[in-house]
Amino acid sequence: MDYLTTQCEEALALSALPVQLRAGSSIYVLKPEGFTKTVEGTGTFTCIVERNHPKSIIPQCIERQDADDLIPAIIRKSEMVMNGAKGAEISADFDARVESGEYSSPDFIGVNYMMPHYNYIYVQGANSIRRIPPHLMHYASNVTDADIGAAADAQRKGMPHINDQGYISFVEVPSDFNGVQRACAGQMGDFPPS
Repeated sequence: MDYLTTQCEEALALSALPVQLRAGSSIYVLKPEGFTKTVEGTGTFTCIVERNHPKSIIPQCIERQDADDLIPAIIRKSEMVMNGAKGAEISADFDARVESGEYSSPDFIGVNYMMPHYNYIYVQGANSIRRIPPHLMHYASNVTDADIGAAADAQRKGMPHINDQGYISFVEVPSDFNGVQRACAGQMGDFPPS
């Protein structure tokens, strides 16, 4: 996928939130030279469209108190992906930054809204881009699937489970995406990618 216009990227980022929470959000937009904060908000959330593959789009909005811990890693990993880096190189870079103390986990439980209609992530094991259902992520350090009673196949069944970032809780309906359709008209081609 080519780089999207600022208007499209902002609409995608905000679409991760329910409409009533969007006002005042800060927004980062990806351009060929890297991410730029295009909106300096005064609200609760910071929104960004992460990339784990050049053709993926992963809109998300993180609570302000967690954004300082999480956004730098999202930016770095996404920029590396767009510049051609692969999984092992990105993982090694991330691990080194955690080890050095540059990246840290949030100190308290927080939430990351990932409720967009357009949420397409690259799944390495399947070597394909897959649509991920709308969900919320709750950051909770050192919590396991056993702690929340999740079954071994919870992720496959769309049930709450723990991944490397926290507790995932799926929701039934994505947030409103009419703004994305208007802002991104003609830009996403045959999206979702095949």
